[in-house]
Amino acid sequence: MAKVDWVHGIRLVERKLRTTLEAQGISPIKAVGEDFDPNLHEAVMHVKGEDGKVVRELQKGYRLHDKILRPSKVAVGNGEPVIEEPAIEPEEETKTGITHSEIITLFKKLQEVFKWEKQLGLI
Repeated sequence: MAKVDWVHGIRLVERKLRTTLEAQGISPIKAVGEDFDPNLHEAVMHVKGEDGKVVRELQKGYRLHDKILRPSKVAVGNGEPVIEEPAIEPEEETKTGITHSEIITLFKKLQEVFKWEKQLGLI
């Protein structure tokens, strides 16, 4: 059980930090599936997908109330049809019960959160 305590601890820290930032009025910008809006999104590439829709979010964007702190960096559909790819087999879990890619994603989120905390003068 002790092996997964650190993962649980990191998730709790992330959740607490997210709620603290939300209480201050900082919220993420919705991107995937939304119509491309140059006021909220920065298009960095065009890919196959529905024309004018955000297909993939490359970097999450944030707003402070109505002010944009950082636009979302996104890939926008160019109208070409998407060819379905075969399903990928699920990644094997580690001894802690989570996959390596989940651990990497969690650490990337934490790095981003700490960067924003520092920029906002919270730490």
